[in-house]
Amino acid sequence: MSTFKLNNFIKISIIFIMLLLLLAPSYSFNENDYTHAYTVPVVVNFINITDDGQCHHSDEVTYTLDESNNIVHYTIAKSSNEVIDNISIESDSIYCDYEVEDTDDVINIKASLYSDDSRKNKITNKSVKIIYHYRSLNSIDLYNDVAVFNYTPWADSTSTVSKLETYITYPATHDDITIYDNPPYLISSRSWVNDYRHET
Repeated sequence: MSTFKLNNFIKISIIFIMLLLLLAPSYSFNENDYTHAYTVPVVVNFINITDDGQCHHSDEVTYTLDESNNIVHYTIAKSSNEVIDNISIESDSIYCDYEVEDTDDVINIKASLYSDDSRKNKITNKSVKIIYHYRSLNSIDLYNDVAVFNYTPWADSTSTVSKLETYITYPATHDDITIYDNPPYLISSRSWVNDYRHET
């Protein structure tokens, strides 16, 4: 991956395009797998873009499980040349086993949740928060005087989110950044937390 220093760009319009593709409600399942026995009331995404173009993600997902099973899913969208690595899961007082499936356009994570280290007691019928950490490479498209960052904060077509927040920290100040929300009518609020961090 070619490296670059975004914070060395002065008076150049750096356009980061954030595509917010919030999918319509639909619930489906694979006949060889569990149905999604949960809802997702809240997702909070934190992205830190470094000046060499790496994107470090921490996605906090709250699941409300029903009584039927202890399995949750998470999907990460990616472009054809994008690389997702350094995947890990963090959870408070929860024991977790997970599988990762890497396809051409998404990363699918399937996690099984337990309340004990022996994995005998499945977690069901409660609310849990899982944090997905990962790094994305080749996420930013470079042109002569513009760097473009396309981002989909929720990529699971089989479930919907009641509340979604995204915080992106850029390696350039807000004077050099233009953000496009697509579609804009789904955005309830947006603001700059400071010179480098944007909240949607």
